[in-house]
Amino acid sequence: MPPIDIHRFAFLAVSISAVGICQPAPRTPPRWMVNYDESKQKPSRENALLSRLAKVKEIWEDQHGNVNDPNYLWVYGNSENMLPILIDCIKSNKRMKFPYSMPTPSQFTVGDLAFYLLCDWGYLDFEQTITPFVDPVAYKDRGYLAYFDWVQIPGHRELLFQSVQTALKSKLPAQ
Repeated sequence: MPPIDIHRFAFLAVSISAVGICQPAPRTPPRWMVNYDESKQKPSRENALLSRLAKVKEIWEDQHGNVNDPNYLWVYGNSENMLPILIDCIKSNKRMKFPYSMPTPSQFTVGDLAFYLLCDWGYLDFEQTITPFVDPVAYKDRGYLAYFDWVQIPGHRELLFQSVQTALKSKLPAQ
C-alpha cells in the first residue's frame, strides 16, 4: 500500500465537506410569493363575465338601433360561447345599477341582468319561465316588478336557476 499523502487527504476531506455544505438550499418561493394564488391572478371566464355584467350601464338601442355600452357589447358578442356561464350568473346576488330606462326595482343584481338577457336574446320566454313561480295576481298588478318581489325571497333565485338550466339543457354543451 502506498504511503498516504496527508496534504492530499486533507484537501480531499475539505473538498467533500465543502460539497455537502454548498448544496443548494431547498427551493422555497420568495417572501413576496408565499401567498401567491395563480387562480386569483388569472381571471376565469366566469369572473370576466360577472365583472362585465356588473358594469353594464345601458342596454337600450339608440335611434339607429345601436347599443353603445361597451360592456353590453362584449357580453353580447361572447354570449353564445359563454351560455353555461351566463346561466350560472343567474345565481349571483351582486348588486348593480338597473340598466333599463323603466321603473326601477328596489334591488337589482347581476343575476337578474343575466336572466333578462337570456330572455331578451331569445333563449327564454320571460313569462313562461316565471309563470310557475310568480303570483299571477301580483304579476297582473305589478308586471315585471312582481318578479323582483319573488326572486328576493331566500331560495327563489336557486329555483329560477334550476328552471332556466332545465329549459336550456338542450342548448348547453354536453358535460
